[in-house]
Amino acid sequence: MAQVVVARFIESPEDFRSVVTLGSTPESLVLEFKSEIDGWQIPPGTPERDQRKRDAQKELCRDIAQFANTFGGCLLIGVTEGEGERHRIAAAIKPVTHVDKLKAWIEDANKNFLVPSTLAPDLRAINLDAGTVLSVNVPASRHAVALWDRGAGTIEYVHRTSHGKAYMNPDEVERHIMNGSRAARSALASAKKEAKDRSVVLAGGIWLSLGHGQELFPQPCEIELGGDPDDGGFTLKIKHGGVHEVRLPYGVIEEAWVDTHGHVNLLLSIRIVYMNRKGFSVEPLAVMGSRPGRR
Repeated sequence: MAQVVVARFIESPEDFRSVVTLGSTPESLVLEFKSEIDGWQIPPGTPERDQRKRDAQKELCRDIAQFANTFGGCLLIGVTEGEGERHRIAAAIKPVTHVDKLKAWIEDANKNFLVPSTLAPDLRAINLDAGTVLSVNVPASRHAVALWDRGAGTIEYVHRTSHGKAYMNPDEVERHIMNGSRAARSALASAKKEAKDRSVVLAGGIWLSLGHGQELFPQPCEIELGGDPDDGGFTLKIKHGGVHEVRLPYGVIEEAWVDTHGHVNLLLSIRIVYMNRKGFSVEPLAVMGSRPGRR
């Protein structure tokens, strides 16, 4: 079974303390430490200042893209690294100064070099007793994220491995682009981990068909996640005149989140329709939209 890793975003001092223990927490597929951003503050008049700034922004963008192209993740700026048994570990806090200016610099780097530019890491200043750490929380992207240097005419694709950043070759990029379910699977795994139970709320709900092209009506049903999601997809257990299992690929998940009641919520790109006594069917939205009389 392929590995599914859930990224933990750090948005508060409490999150930091629950995730990071100085002297022992290692870097991972979803966590990286950086003591500072080299080259983000270059004094005016410095030789080759513009090129050094570009190089620094490109390297920061590689750090962001590696997470976006894998499982998502968190880059902690202001945490120095030490040598662990197998991986680099969080060693100490090196407080970040001029936090607002650094945030603006990172946002400028994102705009200059990352495609799609709609990728927007969540930047959080984490104020700890030892000083401020900047948390760069990067969601997994449904699209392959590229580092594009327009001026140099170069394009790079990087992803995260257990050994750090790695560059993708053309074959790997093509496979990555075709694997549209990766981010959806990660989002479902994250929601499942956070939820208090296996209950599922579908945006739009289940639909009841009366047949012969007649109207569809929303139908309340109890829904749960069935079993554990695997490589092929996930299963919904729908209680309606018995218990029915509907198997779906990850690619139909548009969004997955946990509501205030602790239930997994799913927004799907398809509709699940109860076909009276014939059980359930899955129809693309294009088919549903063309159905005569559909509400």
